[in-house]
Amino acid sequence: MTTTKLAFLTTCLTSSLLLTCGADEECHADKYSPASVNLYIGSHRNSTGDWVTSFNISKGDTDAEGSSNVTLNLSQDVAECRGKRILHIRGVLSGLSSSFSQGYRNSKKKDLLFHDKCGSNVAILNNGLQARKINIEQSEHAVVFTRRPLEINETLEVKLDVKHNKFTHCLAIGVTTASPMDFPQILQHINSIKNKSWAWYISNTYQNGEMKLKNYGKSLDDMNVGDRAAVKRSNTGGLHFYFNGVDQGPAFSNIPHPVYGVVELYGNAAMATIVED
Repeated sequence: MTTTKLAFLTTCLTSSLLLTCGADEECHADKYSPASVNLYIGSHRNSTGDWVTSFNISKGDTDAEGSSNVTLNLSQDVAECRGKRILHIRGVLSGLSSSFSQGYRNSKKKDLLFHDKCGSNVAILNNGLQARKINIEQSEHAVVFTRRPLEINETLEVKLDVKHNKFTHCLAIGVTTASPMDFPQILQHINSIKNKSWAWYISNTYQNGEMKLKNYGKSLDDMNVGDRAAVKRSNTGGLHFYFNGVDQGPAFSNIPHPVYGVVELYGNAAMATIVED
């Protein structure tokens, strides 16, 4: 089994690297690793005799915030070193900075927006921050997803901007493992997502469309313009809902990661905006 040594020269946004794989320790580059980045490489000859290399790269600080994106471009060649054949892998690792993940995490949290693919009775406005019901005479078909999954301990909070009085109910919020791209058409309700969805409607919680907790917290039907509803998946896998910043208590446990945030302009809810940090 080959041994891999990794050398980093870190700049502001790009790290250059040299990897040398072989059986002779003297042929390896000196190890210098200022940051927790793990690179796993497997190399073998294919049926034509050419070297084929596969790799997987990940950052080490993914326990609470999710993995960060890094880009690695590699090239390889085979050289002789004191009579032994050595595989050299060279490349550029992009997406790192000297401060590492903090700046990246901050920029990532700023882009929590609604996905353009949404229900047939809702429009996405304000560069993805706002959702507006198209036909206020219709109660349904106004489900919107976040563009990306929520980070662990990240809160999706929406503010009710416009409310009408034609129907009985108002707004719903939750999470799902499904991406909006998983559906040919966005379903009528959050509760129509039967596989791995968790939602708060009225004063009840639902899992996969089935009621789990009745009289959970405050009723979303009591929302007025300016009120806020929110959902968060904690680092322990618990799911909590919030009304005007007040935790309504644990609603579910063992929620998988990742999950997308999902909001429904249900009933009288006619417009809502994502509350930015």
